[in-house]
Amino acid sequence: MTQTDAGWVRVVVDSYVAELSAAVRSIDQNWIRSVSVTTARKLGSEGARLFAQGNGGSSCIVDSFVHELTEKTGEALRGRISSTWPLNQHIHAIQRDGFAESNWALLRNAGFSPADVLYLVSGSGNSKNLVRMMTEAMRIEAAAFSITGADGGRLAALSGNNLSVESSDQQVVEDTAASILLILASELSREITGRPASAADPVSWTAFLVETLGQIDASWIDAASDKVVQAITEGGKVSVMAPEGGSVAAVAEHIEHNIAWDLTHGYDLVPDVRWGATAAQYTALINDTGDPESPARRALNGLVKSDFVLLLTLEAEMLKSYEEAGLSDDFFAVLGQDGSKPVRPTKACAAEVVSGERSIHLVVMQAFGHLILRCARGKLAGVMDGQSDHLIKGRIAAKPIAPMKHFFP
Repeated sequence: MTQTDAGWVRVVVDSYVAELSAAVRSIDQNWIRSVSVTTARKLGSEGARLFAQGNGGSSCIVDSFVHELTEKTGEALRGRISSTWPLNQHIHAIQRDGFAESNWALLRNAGFSPADVLYLVSGSGNSKNLVRMMTEAMRIEAAAFSITGADGGRLAALSGNNLSVESSDQQVVEDTAASILLILASELSREITGRPASAADPVSWTAFLVETLGQIDASWIDAASDKVVQAITEGGKVSVMAPEGGSVAAVAEHIEHNIAWDLTHGYDLVPDVRWGATAAQYTALINDTGDPESPARRALNGLVKSDFVLLLTLEAEMLKSYEEAGLSDDFFAVLGQDGSKPVRPTKACAAEVVSGERSIHLVVMQAFGHLILRCARGKLAGVMDGQSDHLIKGRIAAKPIAPMKHFFP
């Protein structure tokens, strides 16, 4: 990669980090406190439930939130928090009721009532299925809250309980929405269990996040995005993996979704992008091998030189075990570490996210994925369109999403 390329990549990274940092600093902590108190009070009633919903990348964000909240509250809310519907159910609802009605139909069938709570996340605020849910929730006077981008869209107009992220950049909005929900998970846990919050107070947490975002290494993003471009243009696979599952797997799915969506719509490409094994593949492999790590090991063993693998893990020892087993010399990893016993990777091109807060690791991993995507997009302009002007490549990389050429030639 030329020095000129490295220069515009650094500008893209620094600009994204600056905008994301400004957005998270502007989070209305009073809104979070109000939502936390209201939700905890509602969930104090026997049988009351919390539903969190989003589309696309936002569905992964609410999945991560629900997992974190369930882990923090334990038995107190077991079985009373849910996010995205199982895919087979959602497809059936769309075919039966249409997309705009599908989520509300599933929510209604689940017995949603004024006793329950609804969280909605939408970058535009105009997602038809989410607007329909908010309309019905307001009609029956249920507690409903939304997080949107700066404009707010129809969700903000419908609800007096909307928090607009101070950005119009979809991926900055997603990273900030993830931050808001992770702060909320900690505050809700404290309200519901009576135990001290497992994370720092919201203001300190935000400061820690901004500090950690400043650790992102532009040269690592440069190298990783080079490999993505190689994989896409040479017929290789792009895989995003999170061997320990849980919230990290939701982040991996989010990164995979955004890479596939953005690059497919930006260029006449159908890249082979995946985030890991399906549930059927995962359970079958473990059942056959008796090894919980077998799906990740199988994927790494099948690498060829043109593939790109991004491994996300909060358990750095897991990465070390893969390396020592000689599984791969050529994958990238983002490691969440608390700094107490850092593991130094020997083979993988690894970036460390050093923070004492698990939830900060999740947001920063997501930001890493968005930066890889953006820089790969700028570099693809050189490969696919013959663009040699590095300033133009940098501007293409800085756009919130690639132009939808398939829909708007």
